[in-house]
Amino acid sequence: MTSKANFFNEYFTSISTEPDSIQSKILPRFHRCTDLFITPLSIEPPDVYHVLLSLNPNKLKGFDNLPNRLLKNCAQSLATPFSLLFNFILATSHFPAAWKIASVIPLHKSGSLHDEQNYRPISILPSLSKDFEKLIHKHLYSFF
Repeated sequence: MTSKANFFNEYFTSISTEPDSIQSKILPRFHRCTDLFITPLSIEPPDVYHVLLSLNPNKLKGFDNLPNRLLKNCAQSLATPFSLLFNFILATSHFPAAWKIASVIPLHKSGSLHDEQNYRPISILPSLSKDFEKLIHKHLYSFF
């Protein structure tokens, strides 16, 4: 099993690109716009509640082993503590290191199971980091 993991790790690493090279290719340079201001972000319990309710209970649990079914069923009880946690992260500008860790698994696309090019990497991220990302996305999307 370790040899398969190492094989896929070497293959996926060989086809990936560095973030700096991607940024220089696809992100245009923007001029500073002084007439638009984003409002300070505050994550409220009702927002967290709605994100937790929107989770698909049949999807696999995240890298943090928190099942979506548990998060969804306990949404009302978890909304306030999670909003406090998310606001603390925003106030301190410190994203938890554990939320940056992902488990990468190969997913077969089609064709021969023995050809590494027939697989694509899937990152299994912690559930709370994805929920936090949804809340930030909602705020930024409404701004832009």
